[in-house]
Amino acid sequence: MWNDLKALVSEPSMLFKQLKQTPKVKSALFIVFILSFIHMFFGAFYVESSIFSEVGLGEMGGMWLSIVPISIASLFGPIFFITVVSLIIWVVTKVVKTGATFTQLFSMYTYIVIVTTFGNVLNVIIQALVGSDGLIKITSIGYLFNSDVSSPLHILEVFFIWELILVGIGLQYTAGIRRMWAWIMVSLYVLFIFIITILP
Repeated sequence: MWNDLKALVSEPSMLFKQLKQTPKVKSALFIVFILSFIHMFFGAFYVESSIFSEVGLGEMGGMWLSIVPISIASLFGPIFFITVVSLIIWVVTKVVKTGATFTQLFSMYTYIVIVTTFGNVLNVIIQALVGSDGLIKITSIGYLFNSDVSSPLHILEVFFIWELILVGIGLQYTAGIRRMWAWIMVSLYVLFIFIITILP
């Protein structure tokens, strides 16, 4: 697994080729679960600690009250999200007839989500350290320019951009989509996100 994580950072094209030949899910999904749990844990007891205080629970009371729902959300939330995205990509591959299987695409996107969940963990920890309100990711361009939370600049975030690059590579090497169309799909997705962000 460690070699897979190194490849995800240094040689993602090689990793995605390997996942096409031999899809792997369990270890990557476990890492996503752990990272997601840490992210939700810090988010609940840093960002929302004031809510617990208002109802007389305090941080420790809120912690134990929320530990079960956080565990459930950390497990089923990522699984649902990865399944939906993988299903959408699978439908696209069916249209263009690449022959990619749902298992291959689920494996590919699970590894990609490791990056985004790690980014979420890093952000919430830094937010706690610097005293941020928790609404704006520290690793976004919007944070550097002190932009409003609704600003499209917040889309330009390090781990989101990294995710897009990995998706573009994965679409080529695991999904079997031609390079030009892979990056067109990624570009259209970014455009869609920008449009949603700027709409009132």
